[in-house]
Amino acid sequence: MAESGMNILNWPKNLVDNSTVIMVLNSSKNFFGWQHGRLLPQAVAFVISSVVLGIGTMVFKGKELDRHARELRDASYQPGLDLFPEEAEMRRVSLIEARNFLTATNSVVIDARPLKDFQKSHIAGAKSLSESRFDEAFAQQINLFAGKKKFMVYCDGQHCQMSLRVGQRLKEAGILDVAIFPGGWQQWREAHLPIESQ
Repeated sequence: MAESGMNILNWPKNLVDNSTVIMVLNSSKNFFGWQHGRLLPQAVAFVISSVVLGIGTMVFKGKELDRHARELRDASYQPGLDLFPEEAEMRRVSLIEARNFLTATNSVVIDARPLKDFQKSHIAGAKSLSESRFDEAFAQQINLFAGKKKFMVYCDGQHCQMSLRVGQRLKEAGILDVAIFPGGWQQWREAHLPIESQ
């Protein structure tokens, strides 16, 4: 009699019959996927898909975090470096190097932004040589480019490529010592370094 409490198949007929118990057990098997051994393959498939999804998310987030980390480095990092292709073969300068450029002998700072932006405000001592009016401005300032001088070109900042294109035009014109300041106007202004307007 003690066993009858342990096994519901042995319960008295007036409480439950065997066919009802078998039906309940079969329903449970179907509900949990136990029938025909489907639970293990489903569980394995779920785990594999979760792992793949997790790895994919980590890789994507890792690349995003990596990009943001590069952008937020200190002054030794030049913001927007990934926007400047390596084949440009132009030296990049940090904020500290850009600041030192102002006091160096035979050095010229070139503002590649549009003339109206230059006239509003620019790095102290910079000369305007915008991409849109390069030929005209270059001809007007031809003496500026004579002799052995170092040139540093900047534009708005990390998302701006005008400085790179103006730098390339200078190289094509025979100017050899050209450096790009990728941090540009934005980084210079945020550092509260000397500026002027026309």
